Amino acid sequence: MDLVVELPADTLFIEVKDFHAPDDYDFRSVLPGDERNVRRQRLNHLRDVLVHKFRDTWLYRWAEREAETPDKPVRYLCLLTLDNGLLGVVNKELRRSLPLQPAGPRWQRPLGQSCVVLNPQRWSTAFPAWTLRRA
Repeated sequence: MDLVVELPADTLFIEVKDFHAPDDYDFRSVLPGDERNVRRQRLNHLRDVLVHKFRDTWLYRWAEREAETPDKPVRYLCLLTLDNGLLGVVNKELRRSLPLQPAGPRWQRPLGQSCVVLNPQRWSTAFPAWTLRRA
């Protein structure tokens, strides 16, 4: 995870991916065939990486927390340099892959409150106080 932000009422997990060739993930823009399959595999790999980063970070943060520390909702923000249409695909697949809400009757609490996938334009709209710039 690139950033873990502790707010008074929430914990934010923020992952940032600045792609050199974002079109390499856009399987929708090519005709069916080998290139489309390669791009789809890249997108699936990206989804899997984002899922594992959330799970690993959640587990490590849980293990580090003092016993008397109250639980705070975790919100997962993924900042990706992809176009708006592809963000929707990643957002939908990531939400489907992450067990944010209790996965069964034995679960006593959710792992996360929400998951949002944004690009820099949407980030600026959603979080105007948190400006972005490349270093």
